[in-house]
Amino acid sequence: MGKKSKNPIVQLIRVTLVPLSVLAVLGLVAISFGVLPVEPSVRAYAEKFVFLQYQQPAKPGEAPLYGTGKDDRYFVVFAVLVLTAVRQLLKIMLFVPFGKLMGVPDLRGAKVSQGDAKSKSDVLKILRQAGAKIEPESKRKEKWDTGDSEENNKAVKKYFYKREQELDKFVESAWQWIYYLAAWTTGFTIMYTEHGFSTAAMWTSYPTLLHSALMKSYYLGQLGFWLHMILITLVEPWRNDFPQMMAHHFITSGLIIGSYGMNHVRVGTAVLVEQDFADIFLPLAKMFKYAQWSNTCDIVFALFALTWIPTRHGIFFVIYYSIWKESPELVPKSGTGWIPEKGIFYNEDVVTGYMIALGLFQLLLCMWLRDLLKAVYKALSSSDNVEDHRSDSEEEDDEKTPLLKKDE
Repeated sequence: MGKKSKNPIVQLIRVTLVPLSVLAVLGLVAISFGVLPVEPSVRAYAEKFVFLQYQQPAKPGEAPLYGTGKDDRYFVVFAVLVLTAVRQLLKIMLFVPFGKLMGVPDLRGAKVSQGDAKSKSDVLKILRQAGAKIEPESKRKEKWDTGDSEENNKAVKKYFYKREQELDKFVESAWQWIYYLAAWTTGFTIMYTEHGFSTAAMWTSYPTLLHSALMKSYYLGQLGFWLHMILITLVEPWRNDFPQMMAHHFITSGLIIGSYGMNHVRVGTAVLVEQDFADIFLPLAKMFKYAQWSNTCDIVFALFALTWIPTRHGIFFVIYYSIWKESPELVPKSGTGWIPEKGIFYNEDVVTGYMIALGLFQLLLCMWLRDLLKAVYKALSSSDNVEDHRSDSEEEDDEKTPLLKKDE
């Protein structure tokens, strides 16, 4: 399993994050809709969290458009709270029951430690009673033979430690799969219906000062998700690539904040859509891995590998080139300069900032591409377990646990 931070502040956040989020969401909604009687000023303040701000007057029969401003930060905070609460709700009501239905063992109530008296046969019995499928020796790293020798007992207990985390990992993967599927579908729909897929459309109407409710909710919701992921990554067991993941989350959040504040939402949406597509397949492959659906896992992981390169190292550079070369030619002269009162934030410094931030982002993607290619190579050339450097680490000996195993 991954290592948990022992920092008291992190531990406090871990314990209080979900209950406080649920209470905050319920309280803000109840106040905003008048269920709880409060002073008008308090209700007006709560409504900033629940409803989109800066709605513009609309003609009869037309959907209203929304501007942007500092009060949008309240909606982002609300999005973080809602995502945290919904994640826990879905875990209890959907993900855990569905994971067990798919065959993921529920070992959360079973306690096995290296120092207790349980033998190999005792531990295997616990695993089988929980519905865990025991892989053949050729398909697992932990080896044991007949008998309850000390070496066999340690090997089986180590195997147990790995399997007892599978339901929690299934739940996290299920949450990510649902989010990325919903986020990509929403972003793709916005691009298709509002401004198309041409890179020129990102610049010719700059600055775009008004947005549909769907666009604004999507963009602020994306920011809320990545801020939420910073908290989750911090309080959950730390993986081997914890520094890279935190860097990814902070860069992503920073790019969303910057692009939203400078009215570059269209280019930001394009980046988010191309990034989210591959992420639909990895958590789905993990779900099948933990459920021991080996053939389906292999197929979905192959789809993940096939979609990663053309999106994150192909379409990404199409957008990168458009920022670098197309935008100076396509942004109207009336949209150039640094004029905050008109919502105009476009000059050479802005372009350079995007180039640097997206360049750092691409370096992180290349690090993960290397690990992905290693996993694919091992899957194609060997029947042994495939290790992926993005996976969790074992506390006992700091070995890397396979993210996706070729034969699982």
